[in-house]
Amino acid sequence: MCGIFGLSLRRESNYSENFIRDVCHHLSHFSESRGKDSSGFAFFNVESYNKIEIIKSDMRVTKLINSSDYQKLFSDSMVGYTNQSPFSFIGHSRLVTNGSQLKSDNNQPIVKDGIVSIHNGIIINHESLWKTNNSIKRSFTIDTEIVNSLLNHFKNEMDYSSALSRVFDEVNGTVSLALYTNDLNQLTVYTNNGSLHNITNGKDFFAFASERYTLQILRDKYLSKYKKYNWRIHSFKPNTGIILDLENFHKNAFPNLSSKEPSGLEKCKLKLKVKVINNKFSKLPLILDINSVSSITESHRKSLLEYNLDSIKKLKRCSQCILPETFPYIEYDSNSICNYCNSSNHKKKVRGLDELRSKVIRYKKSDNSPDCIVPLSGGRDSTFALHYLKRHLGLNPLAFTYDWGMVTDLARRNISRVCSKLGVENIIVAADIHEKRRYIRKNVNAWLRRPSLGMVPLFMAGDKQFFYYTQKIKEQTGISLNIWGINDLENTDFKSGFAGVQPNFSKENIYSLSTNQKIKLLRYLGINILK
Repeated sequence: MCGIFGLSLRRESNYSENFIRDVCHHLSHFSESRGKDSSGFAFFNVESYNKIEIIKSDMRVTKLINSSDYQKLFSDSMVGYTNQSPFSFIGHSRLVTNGSQLKSDNNQPIVKDGIVSIHNGIIINHESLWKTNNSIKRSFTIDTEIVNSLLNHFKNEMDYSSALSRVFDEVNGTVSLALYTNDLNQLTVYTNNGSLHNITNGKDFFAFASERYTLQILRDKYLSKYKKYNWRIHSFKPNTGIILDLENFHKNAFPNLSSKEPSGLEKCKLKLKVKVINNKFSKLPLILDINSVSSITESHRKSLLEYNLDSIKKLKRCSQCILPETFPYIEYDSNSICNYCNSSNHKKKVRGLDELRSKVIRYKKSDNSPDCIVPLSGGRDSTFALHYLKRHLGLNPLAFTYDWGMVTDLARRNISRVCSKLGVENIIVAADIHEKRRYIRKNVNAWLRRPSLGMVPLFMAGDKQFFYYTQKIKEQTGISLNIWGINDLENTDFKSGFAGVQPNFSKENIYSLSTNQKIKLLRYLGINILK
């Protein structure tokens, strides 16, 4: 759930250093929206230094590319290119999932077993793969490590293409990656859900990124001046990739029908050199290791809670849904059934799936390109909507996730599962999670000074940019249809109820409020925010 990107130029392609620098910075800048927690690069210096040089840090990518260490590494890579050598680099902008970003081994590129890899997605079965493959040894926390170790293990037993196929058959979850090995003069890129795109002129230029929009802007801003070339943007289909020979620029589609080693690959033996830059302003890690929480700490926290079970047991409850009498504006009939249950029996007629199908079918594209956007939180409703649109209505959805710091690990894993199984591209926009969580802390501390149940939704205010970024993605992709998954159980009248707004059981839409209700709600919010 990150941004990956890269650029490869053929020997004697003669692009200027300033042009290459601009392209690298563009790819970095446009990938940062997918993850701001850490970043890194790997430069394939074949002839100038006979090394794959890696630089990574626990800072966002736009800060890293302005560092003196990155600038030196880039300049060194240019020495070989100006001497007519090939040029290639891969980069990563990370949204932390597995492994704290404060431990450099968990940041990407991952360097392990003679392989340098960058990965977007979550491998959900990496723990079990370590257990079932006893001959490989684990060193880090991050899930991507399993790819390096498995590939190194399998390529000692079979040809490279077969080893890749074996690795991708073994791992579950979303996998979009790029990698170098220290014994082959090549770049491998692959995706199992379509979250990978490339642009090339078919001769001496190849760039890739996690989002097509990144490459469209690259083409329009920087590449269009090279009018002699036909610049083509290609979106990888799920479970496909290429092996690019960095010497002769020959591309082999992966997987291919032949089990033979791709032709023309140059054997080499490169050293791996890693440079780590620590951000002196680093804060606490974004991933909490549950093993670090002691039983003493937990006992102290539990002692701060109230366990007034006797009072809770005495509460009157609905005989049908067990809502308690403390629920705002709740009433019970003679059968002890609440007004919320009774109102659910009088809902308007559902329009039906045939009408839904008739509304969306006109958006379906004949070229199988994405035709709708599904905001995907990883929860039940959006997951079901994505599944139904893809499998039953025959649309080709593009999933979009806004990660603002409170998306749970389980939700991220669910997103990884469903997108890989359905072969659906997932565009991610990641907030500055440190800042978002700082805002949440400030809101919670303010609320604790003047607690009011109706103000609890303030803690979740940061997720409302989901709507803003959905519109942005529509503009960037040119997709005019977005479909949200929702159900009647999302009708959280208690939120506005605690704010003094009586529920309207006859409303048309789940989240709709009348003018009078809006005025009451705004008045309540205004007063409490001032407090």
